[in-house]
Amino acid sequence: MYSGQFSNGSYHNATTGSEVSKANKYDDSQLHNLKLDYQSSFGMKMGSEFTYYKNPCSQLFSGIMNNTNTHFLSEDQQRINKWMLYINQNHKLPAGWGINYGVQYTTSTDNSYQYYFDDVTGDYIPTNSMDSRHKEHTFNGFAGLNKNFGEKLSIDASLAAEHYKTVVWNEWTLYPTFNATYTLKPGKIFTIIILR
Repeated sequence: MYSGQFSNGSYHNATTGSEVSKANKYDDSQLHNLKLDYQSSFGMKMGSEFTYYKNPCSQLFSGIMNNTNTHFLSEDQQRINKWMLYINQNHKLPAGWGINYGVQYTTSTDNSYQYYFDDVTGDYIPTNSMDSRHKEHTFNGFAGLNKNFGEKLSIDASLAAEHYKTVVWNEWTLYPTFNATYTLKPGKIFTIIILR
């Protein structure tokens, strides 16, 4: 399945008073998302998803405040690439038990910059400019067990382990979950949820 979103526009702002300024801005954003899923006859689900986002923008600004003239041309952009892959499996066991397990991996890269130039000479202004690249990796694995006790009581317990890694972070986290549901009568349901 594919979905996309596109927008572009130009904006013109002017202010008067203690500050006199004029700004002309143009941006053009694109969002693309592609998702593929597969489900087998024996309880396996697998799939992938790709997301791409780009938002370039340029602005020409001139202003006067406190007898100080400010003039610049700026160009900036945010560009994001994101991948997600997963595979899950469900099994029905004897005596009404069920088991499920799976893994999911997500990685994303964020490239962003904001460059400033002198609007007259075109010279690059490094003191005001910024350029960054941020990468994230997330791996998640889980296993769960569930059972129905007759028509009134059902329980579901699972444990997930997640590894999150960036330039700054590199850590594992555990997420245990327990869920019990009891149906007193149709329309009257009592639920207990325990999360870490």
